[in-house]
Amino acid sequence: MSGTVAHNPAAAVAFHYSDAVLLHHADASDDASILTAWAAANRLNAFARPVIVKRAVPADSAIAASVPSRSVVLNAADPASLVPWLAAAPSPPTVFYANAGSLASATALASIALSFPVVVVLAASDSADDLHNSALAVHAIARSSKTNAILVSAFVPRGNRSSAAATFPEIDEISSSSEETDIARVESALASLKVSPKLPFFSFTGPSSPSTVVVIPGTAPTHFERNAPASVGVLRVRVLKPWSTAHFLSALPQAVQTVAVVEFGANGGAFGSLFLDVVASIPHDRGITIRELRVKGDAQNTSVVRAVFEATTASTASFVDVNGDSTTAPSRNIVAVSEADIEGPYVSLLSQVFKERLNLANVIGESSLLQKQTNEIPAVTDAFTQFVEKAKALVASGTFSKGVSKPLQAWVDALDSRSENHADLLKLGRKALEVLGAACSYKSDLREFYDESRNFLLKPQPQPQPLSSQPEKTTASPKNAGGTSAEFGLGLLLSQIQERNRFIAKATELASSPSLPQDVKNSLSAWLSAEAKEDSRKVGKEAFERLSAAADSDRSLQSFVDAAKEYLTAPRPSRWLLGGDRLTHDINASGVHHAIASKQNVNILLLDTEPYSEKVDSLASRAHRKNVGLYAMTYGGVYVASVALQSSFAGVVRALTEADSFNGPSVVIAYAPRVSDVPAPSLSNGILVKGGAGLAATAALASLKETKRAIDEGYWPLYRWTPGSGSADNVFKLDSEKMRGELEAFLERDRLVSMVAASEPVLMGVASSVEQELRENVEQKIKNSYRDLISGLNTTPVLVLYGSDGGAAAGAAKRLVAEAKQRGLKPKISVMDEYAVEDIALHEHVVFVVSTAGQGEFPGNARETWKALQGLKNGGDIDFSKTRFAVFAMGDSHYWPLPSDAHFFCKSGKDLDAKLEAVGAQRLVVAGIGNDRDADGWQTGYRKFTEDLWASLGVDSVEVAGAAAMVGTDDAIKEASNFLRGTIAPGLEDTSTGALAELDQRLTKFHGIYQQDDRDIREGRLRAGLEPAYSFMVRVRVPGGVATPAQWVAVDEVSDRLANGTIKLTTRQAFQFHGIIKSKLKKAIQEINHALMDTLAACGDVNRNVMCNPNPTNSLVHLEVLDFSRKLSNHLTPNTNAYHEIWLDKKLAVTSEDVEPIYGKTYLPRKFKVAVAVPPHNDVDVFAHDLGYIAVTEGDRLVGFNVTVGGGMGMTHGMKGTYPRLADILGFCTVAEAVNVGEKVVLVQRDFGDRTNRKHARLKYTIDDRGIDWFRKEVEDRLGYKMQPARPYKFTSNGDRYGWSEGLNNTWSYTMFIQNGRVKDDETRMAKTGLRAIADDFVRRDVKGVEFRLTPNQHLIISGVPAAEKWKLEAFLKKYDLENSNMSGLRQNSMACVALPTCALAFAESERYLPDLVGKIDEVLFEHGLKDNAITIRMTGCPNGCARPQIAEIAFIGKAPGTYNMYLGGGFNGERLNKLYKENVTEPEIIALLTPIIRDYAKTRIDGEHFGDFVIRKGYVKATTAGKNFHDL
Repeated sequence: MSGTVAHNPAAAVAFHYSDAVLLHHADASDDASILTAWAAANRLNAFARPVIVKRAVPADSAIAASVPSRSVVLNAADPASLVPWLAAAPSPPTVFYANAGSLASATALASIALSFPVVVVLAASDSADDLHNSALAVHAIARSSKTNAILVSAFVPRGNRSSAAATFPEIDEISSSSEETDIARVESALASLKVSPKLPFFSFTGPSSPSTVVVIPGTAPTHFERNAPASVGVLRVRVLKPWSTAHFLSALPQAVQTVAVVEFGANGGAFGSLFLDVVASIPHDRGITIRELRVKGDAQNTSVVRAVFEATTASTASFVDVNGDSTTAPSRNIVAVSEADIEGPYVSLLSQVFKERLNLANVIGESSLLQKQTNEIPAVTDAFTQFVEKAKALVASGTFSKGVSKPLQAWVDALDSRSENHADLLKLGRKALEVLGAACSYKSDLREFYDESRNFLLKPQPQPQPLSSQPEKTTASPKNAGGTSAEFGLGLLLSQIQERNRFIAKATELASSPSLPQDVKNSLSAWLSAEAKEDSRKVGKEAFERLSAAADSDRSLQSFVDAAKEYLTAPRPSRWLLGGDRLTHDINASGVHHAIASKQNVNILLLDTEPYSEKVDSLASRAHRKNVGLYAMTYGGVYVASVALQSSFAGVVRALTEADSFNGPSVVIAYAPRVSDVPAPSLSNGILVKGGAGLAATAALASLKETKRAIDEGYWPLYRWTPGSGSADNVFKLDSEKMRGELEAFLERDRLVSMVAASEPVLMGVASSVEQELRENVEQKIKNSYRDLISGLNTTPVLVLYGSDGGAAAGAAKRLVAEAKQRGLKPKISVMDEYAVEDIALHEHVVFVVSTAGQGEFPGNARETWKALQGLKNGGDIDFSKTRFAVFAMGDSHYWPLPSDAHFFCKSGKDLDAKLEAVGAQRLVVAGIGNDRDADGWQTGYRKFTEDLWASLGVDSVEVAGAAAMVGTDDAIKEASNFLRGTIAPGLEDTSTGALAELDQRLTKFHGIYQQDDRDIREGRLRAGLEPAYSFMVRVRVPGGVATPAQWVAVDEVSDRLANGTIKLTTRQAFQFHGIIKSKLKKAIQEINHALMDTLAACGDVNRNVMCNPNPTNSLVHLEVLDFSRKLSNHLTPNTNAYHEIWLDKKLAVTSEDVEPIYGKTYLPRKFKVAVAVPPHNDVDVFAHDLGYIAVTEGDRLVGFNVTVGGGMGMTHGMKGTYPRLADILGFCTVAEAVNVGEKVVLVQRDFGDRTNRKHARLKYTIDDRGIDWFRKEVEDRLGYKMQPARPYKFTSNGDRYGWSEGLNNTWSYTMFIQNGRVKDDETRMAKTGLRAIADDFVRRDVKGVEFRLTPNQHLIISGVPAAEKWKLEAFLKKYDLENSNMSGLRQNSMACVALPTCALAFAESERYLPDLVGKIDEVLFEHGLKDNAITIRMTGCPNGCARPQIAEIAFIGKAPGTYNMYLGGGFNGERLNKLYKENVTEPEIIALLTPIIRDYAKTRIDGEHFGDFVIRKGYVKATTAGKNFHDL
């Protein structure tokens, strides 16, 4: 080992290790160049900058230099020479390096160092790399702990390392006679300096047989041992590994059951090194539970130490956070992460909504809070002050009768008056104690207060520290009152209200006092008038200034002025009491009743955490717990709201603001379900869990699903009750579709009472034609029944049941029904789970169509039926002897690649077939097998199955004309639709269902509309006998992604009033709405069109939204490109009038006018996508599209485009005949030729694309089947000329460029990060509200030229901002936290599709899961100094490629719930496909697979090498050179 040393103490020269063993010094003429060279060679990470190396001799010159971070190299040949260095105790953090020749010598040196206040690190090494890593580690330790450290290293030959590293002997075990002299000299040197004696590596303090031991590092404060509970032991560790495992275990008591390891300076990321060392040293068979306690901030205060010991039993989590603060008395914050996840969002939201107005009292023991301190508050720092506050609270809450509270209040008042007569104080205390004894004897919850009062009421006490006796402090952070009951939190708030009222009374008195100057009285009166408003600070500040000036001449005002500052200069507080589950068990005893009865302006936020899926069977018990809202409404004069943050963020904000503005008590009940099947909490909410249905999700995601189900099934209704707001309709507002029966009964009773109380009650009108209407209905029903009877004679009934997750089995079942009708059968179709097993047995002919999910599992909508069948005894229970059945099983034989997994293929259908036979049903035909790997996919097996089925039913000889058209192929549907009209218009009027007919669903795609249902609650609705929760996704076509501020406002309005309250920015620069129900669909389309946008051709087998570089204000070239994109989009838009007739109520046009000159009646075989790129930025991923244009420029002039054709990302798992493909370059065209070239490309695809197999219908397959030369000739023949050769271009990236950039005409643009394109408000930031405020401001002031631009990476650019407006936009960005700050390079380049719960094609989560996964991968990147490295990562829930994952450097494509295929090696600039790295990976496997690759990338990458290029160069995956070899591994 060698060291490079600087003569200049201030020089920043890093320590460099080589393979040499002995330490020596080398002079350097150029310190800066040495540092640069070393950093380049060793890839210095963030933990070791800067490291300054000092010469060992002379010692005084090195130690005297005071620099922030420094290292001292010691001569280890003489151990005694360490003593003066260590004794000098230079200012931390100083790092000492000492090398020893043997393990024994290293141990001797370490034992010397332990006599001093330094962290000691022993390192056994056989290489320079190990020593280098150890040096960086000890440097990081010194910096993070802000203390001195020493690295004592020993060189161990490679063959001896394993045994040597396992056991470092203790000092008393060193028997080497050659070292006895050195040790004696060291002891002599220590004695002369009078330093502390040698310390052992491990020292235990505490009982001999503790059940719990807290392990602390050697640098921890000594009051850990002094403040440890009697039953808890403390094990102090003064050396880092490698240590002696035997000695560690010998120091650990045998009886221990729980070990809690304390880590200081933890950042919430990976587990600390001490924790991992302890885990590695304790054998698994000991059965010891090991937990990490992460202490953040300064832990010198004893209260934090006590909190650490409390945390050892506070949670079952694998780690617990304990916060310390060095500036104020630390507040205890021991939060198991599951608790924080539940309460933290609500506390954060209260802080966001009310900011400095928030005054939050927590009910300790009911709920643990995230205490995000934004403004410090006075803390209760002594027992006496805490007792006084508790006494005030109990008096104010009305817990005691007047006879009890009066003596106690008198004692408190005597304290507040600062009485010097201790005899009077003791007399009052004695009287209060006497009445308290009687009052508390029968209340066990108050007995503790009585026992505590003996210590204070009968003894002279010092004056309490000011807390509630002072005017209240408004704060945005939770007030942890420190009590044990709800009465204390409520009483604290009520006492503050009383104090404020006393101040107001005094102010009112002064405002009418003749002795005050008139200007003072006027300003004080103005404040009194404005006092009830949210922000009265302006007039209050003026009043305070005038009062202060008046007090200078009138000293009698000084006491009032002292108290006035906190009231006059602070806004009106919003007082909140936060409670947990137990407050809902006993309303009278919990304090809720006291708050309601107080009639004061106190708001209660109750968090109900019982998951709906785990609700108890006892209806009475459940109703009793949930009746707080009903109780409050019945009591009267109370605002009540029932909310759920996971359902409607805006609804929660609305309820909180209404509660705050209501003049009286308010009760807001919030649903915050705990997800019991989360195995371990996580601060990032990123733990992958298995839900009840096997669905993988994060903890937050599981909570979201619980909430949606509870609301949808009426268990948790969303409502607001505002008494005194007018009519009954205004008093009660239901924000969800369902309410529980008891709530409905209360409302009905309230309406009846209101009618009786009215002087002229209004009765509901009764139609005079009721009898006639009833007669007509009966007659119609008779006619319908007769018609059904006649049509059913001489026909064979067939029940078709299907189980389908992705829709393929449902489609096959519907096709079978259509064919059965043609053959004269009487089919009925249904989802399997909609039929009870006993009802199935009543049918004579039953056909099952079942797909396969997961590892041979049944689809979600068939599992209940299968469970019921499994529970039947073979040949018993239910009589199936009259039932004849057939099963068509569907699957993919290559979905499970391992031979051992082959039995999963079509397992669900095969199992169903066998079980039906076992219970006595008769088989119609042998089970059919639909294999996606067959030539025509599942249809190959389907044809054979139906041939046999029709023969068994005796209808095989029936001639069916035009069967294909009846079945409904896509081209037949399009051709018969009358240019996309179908029966959409009458379907919208059908209120019997929330869905549209199947054929209309295919047509609405051309109108930009997809029918979906909420898959999170699908099974619950099915069990309840309800149809799926149908809604519609609407996509707004925005060519080039350009929208005005006014259009943004319109989009925001539609999302709030007609959709689910969020805006989705898509990967193709379009707006997307989710959750629009059928009754609101037409209204939504009309409002979109009123904003001069449309949805036509946003989906369907036509050209869709034309993409282009998102910021045309960058240059004139960008402006020309946008203009071309709009022209091309208009040219390729369908010509049908159906859109305007159906959605905009235009008159029916003459059919002959409907002509599609480009598309024809059958339109294109499949969807068609176009993108335009402006090098060097390929943010549109131009090669991923059917048709692309690459701008070619000369100077600042656009001269034309290189045209690309044949790109596309979609594929199907297991079908190698489907694959992603990057486009080929067709040639060059001028700007004037570009639109015509695009049209001809579309026409060739229209005429030659595959219309027989939609999986093979995209342009990429047309080109691969026929060749690019053939395709070029077809295009050129239609053009009438040959295209020019392609011209040079170069792409450098495909990501967005965040932050500010200057553009044309002195304008500015700001690009902001929108996570996965979802614009919404949540507890982290109010993005939707902020962007609406920005757009409103621009619209209101009519600022010209500003535009909202959607990027292809799902982000947003506010462009065209005049220079004079830049400051104002910056203020908005800061106010709403929309600035791009502290984001990793990986997160900035992440992208995900929507996937679950609305996409019918999704196999796994994507948008809702990727942010958490990125956070976990970021931890690995941060550890290796790669925080800012740009790496593209993308995720989709299925292989259709909406987020273009196949060209990402890291990609995950959903395969099954919680399972993904992992791909690596995509091109950073979007010009190379990635390659499959690992199939069927879950989150733990993802992190385990990526960690070593990232580590390798950090160490061995070439300068400027992107991650995708690196994994190919190092052989992790092969490069994909063409779409056809994408699947070749």
